[in-house]
Amino acid sequence: MGFLNNLLKLNPHPTIENACITRIVPKCKEWKIDTLLITTRNRCPFCKPYNRKIYSLYGWNKKYPKIPDVLLKSKCPECGGSIGASIYFPDLH
Repeated sequence: MGFLNNLLKLNPHPTIENACITRIVPKCKEWKIDTLLITTRNRCPFCKPYNRKIYSLYGWNKKYPKIPDVLLKSKCPECGGSIGASIYFPDLH
């Protein structure tokens, strides 16, 4: 169990398949910011609760919930719609 716990600490998220998130991760690390604004389809009952919500990618910002693993996928498992993400700057809002 110790090895598995250490592995999970090194990689707390599964592989990021979402191209939007993958593209912005280097800037998030460089700027030491991990808040993301997620956009999804508003018509899908599965996607809708996540649309225009702010999440913390690494859990650094305790003001926002850590991003659910389902949003790290490239598409919604229900409707197949894209899951978009952009960096959210809390100090600007």
